[in-house]
Amino acid sequence: MSLPSLNEVALTCFHDLVYQELRDKSINAVIVLIEKERDGEQIDRALLKNILDIFVGIGNGKMEYYVNDFEDPILRDTAAYYSRKASSWIDKYSYSNYLLKAEECLKKEKDRVSHYLHVSSETKLLEIVKNELLVYTNQLLKKEHSGSRALLIDDKHSGRSSSLLQVSSLLIVESLARASATEFASLKQCLISIRLPCIFLRSSRQFS
Repeated sequence: MSLPSLNEVALTCFHDLVYQELRDKSINAVIVLIEKERDGEQIDRALLKNILDIFVGIGNGKMEYYVNDFEDPILRDTAAYYSRKASSWIDKYSYSNYLLKAEECLKKEKDRVSHYLHVSSETKLLEIVKNELLVYTNQLLKKEHSGSRALLIDDKHSGRSSSLLQVSSLLIVESLARASATEFASLKQCLISIRLPCIFLRSSRQFS
């Protein structure tokens, strides 16, 4: 039977003597720092990168420690964070301003991945942000004078294919896909009233 390599012995010792002792405290500290950054505070991104590299490195080529010990908790916290923000923003912002906030959030989360989160987290992270920000889409579309009509008409006439309009399209399609039959009928009339291109309606559900 071959003896373990020096690297394997070092990783085992580090796992047992350091990682197990500091894991939970480190995860909680990282989550707090990420929330502070989401709220506009400056943080030490290099420090976060170094800490998260430990979760990757200790797996010795496997991602199980990063995924199970760090990624799962940060994704849960991300969902809770944006759920709170969405419930606050729905009353505070118009349709177009809500979309601007959604677009800004998606850009910032991508930026976090590029600076300190592992690249494998990007798809899951962005999906959670989108899902949480889509929860209140029905209310946004029905909101009187919300600015949805002006936003869509402005983009149509200007010929832009902006990321803002893409976020708007995503919100609309997801809202229709989630709607019950009664909600869909109501949303259909709302969308028709703002002259939304029928492609969004067809992309979610066929109707006569």
